[in-house]
Amino acid sequence: MSAFLLTGIQTEVQAQATQYAKPSWYFGAVGAANVNFFDGSTRQLSSEFTPPATFHKGRGVGYYAGGLVQYRPANSVLGIMIQGGYDSRRGKFEQVTTACNCPADLSTNLSYVTLEPSLLLAPFKNGFYIYAGPRMAYNTEKSFTYKEGINPAFPNQAPKADVEGELSNIKKAVISGQVGMGYDIMMGSSSSRTKFVISPFVSYHPYFGQNPRNIETWNLTTIRAGLALKVGSGRAIPPPPTPPIPVAADRDKDGVLDINDRCPDVYGLASLGGCPDRDGDGIADIDDKCPDIPGVVRYQGCPVPDTDKDGINDETDKCPTVPGLARYQGCPIPDTDGDGVNDEEDKCINEKGPASNFGCPIISEEIIKRVKIAAQNIFFETAKSTLLAKSFPKLNDVVSILKDNPSFKLQIDGHTDFVGNDEYNQTLSEQRAAAVRAFFVSKGIDESRLSSAGYGESRPVADNKTAAGKAKNRRVEMTLRNY
Repeated sequence: MSAFLLTGIQTEVQAQATQYAKPSWYFGAVGAANVNFFDGSTRQLSSEFTPPATFHKGRGVGYYAGGLVQYRPANSVLGIMIQGGYDSRRGKFEQVTTACNCPADLSTNLSYVTLEPSLLLAPFKNGFYIYAGPRMAYNTEKSFTYKEGINPAFPNQAPKADVEGELSNIKKAVISGQVGMGYDIMMGSSSSRTKFVISPFVSYHPYFGQNPRNIETWNLTTIRAGLALKVGSGRAIPPPPTPPIPVAADRDKDGVLDINDRCPDVYGLASLGGCPDRDGDGIADIDDKCPDIPGVVRYQGCPVPDTDKDGINDETDKCPTVPGLARYQGCPIPDTDGDGVNDEEDKCINEKGPASNFGCPIISEEIIKRVKIAAQNIFFETAKSTLLAKSFPKLNDVVSILKDNPSFKLQIDGHTDFVGNDEYNQTLSEQRAAAVRAFFVSKGIDESRLSSAGYGESRPVADNKTAAGKAKNRRVEMTLRNY
């Protein structure tokens, strides 16, 4: 048995000893796409051929393939990286029109063998890094293809043969620069000595220093995006020392070991970490501020309080120190404007007024008188609801009152004498009241503040048997209110 335990301990130590740190040195391969942007101008393609038009802008996609060597200690922010390989800078220029009104295309294939040493910076000491350095390139290919189409006005012409050749005045050696960023994704486990890393990256090769030729203004900018596969060998991490085996103890004999017992000297419950619970509310006495009264966790073992004793506990009581009603979430009935009339009975909760006017301000006698005079000066065409112009001055005075007092509302009631049948008089009274209402609306008074009704001949104020009485009964009444 002892031999078996010893073998297990040795196996565990060996397993711990197989942990490896990240390597400092990496070697790998790189594959990427070059997105190339040509600018400037070029025309003399070779000593044998100069096209009839100048080409300016172009773009194309080539590829980059090579190898790399990288050095960066695992916990360092600085490192170095050297890449080298085949670098394709293909391009196709925007079509131009020659003197014969013929479309012309130009494709180029520039290829280089490059060496790109870079300073590497990992600011967060993780997989993200940025790098920058020179690019030294040696030209290996410089071919071009020139195609000239036919004038669309003469479609039956035979197209000219493509011109293929090598660009002249190409710089054999180019020194430029690059800047880029990437992210190392570590593959495999920490128990593997050999570490594999996949690094997606993108780099920018600006135009300065990248003039491919010794003539003209042709220049080249490249954005490179791709993947690098790196491999390195990690350093073995020494295993940690074997901790001593603790001796288990349970001083209060409650079945919870002292190392796990929050109350190691008091007999308690295993479900509460070895602590007692006198009131049986499921909260250990050590955490219970009311250990002898059952309570809830959110009040640290105490019951939910009701400070103002209004029957609404403080959790739902928005006025916990003032007795109130449930429908106001524990607060008393509000009196928003403080006029002594509570909001349930106050028809103007934001304006002070007496209870006799339902909590609304009293409308002055002067304004009531002005409205009454205006009502006495409303005139219509005979047997019609068309307002006469002599009504307008007094009606405009009412408009001013309503605009100066935006809380006021106006009731307009139409009445007639008993001449004619009931149905006719009812309709006429409604139409006349509505005509007055429409006048106020036309003056900018909101419809919600106006109401109208007709009562026909049902509410006389004088004897319909006399001309004077009938005149008094043919009337429009206007009543102001602010609720």
